[in-house]
Amino acid sequence: MKRRLLISFAAAAALYTPFLLKDSGNSFSGDCDYLIILGYKLKDNNPDGQLVERINAAADYLKNHKKAFAVAVGGIAHGNTVSEAQVIKENLAALGVEENRILTEEKSKTPFENLKFVCEIIGEHSHKNIEDLTVCLLTSDCHVHRSLMFAKSAGLKNVHSIAVRTHSKRFYSYLREYPLAVDAFFRCAVNKIKKG
Repeated sequence: MKRRLLISFAAAAALYTPFLLKDSGNSFSGDCDYLIILGYKLKDNNPDGQLVERINAAADYLKNHKKAFAVAVGGIAHGNTVSEAQVIKENLAALGVEENRILTEEKSKTPFENLKFVCEIIGEHSHKNIEDLTVCLLTSDCHVHRSLMFAKSAGLKNVHSIAVRTHSKRFYSYLREYPLAVDAFFRCAVNKIKKG
């Protein structure tokens, strides 16, 4: 029984790996209307590891694309008193990005909620149909494929991505994506069924 499970997991991983690696190399450099910066766990209310990498990459992009708005994403995780979104906003501002260009989404508790609520925020801010806007998702390279799954399920059609190279805990970060991708697939499938 255990052997069958291991063989099944290995086969599934082999099939999934090309998709994971393909999206992990995405590096959109064109103009977008909104840059969505996905949060990551804080350490004592401060950005750490992958979140620092995402913030720095987002600041670089926003400085070179002055018309783009940023949407910082992430709620308050256990053990912290500030949201990931607020920390992203404060750090982007410290790096020279104008605060009036930075929106925040702080209610979400899951990756799917991240993108669902972001769609609502962008719609209210732009007064446009989300399908008429160019949106870019910025996250760690290991996380891009799963994030795009959630984004498309939430209704983002014209979505690009910027994959930020993961330096901290790289092997572990990629390894954990395999079971999380299975979870994401079923969540997106359920959402599609609910939409009819």
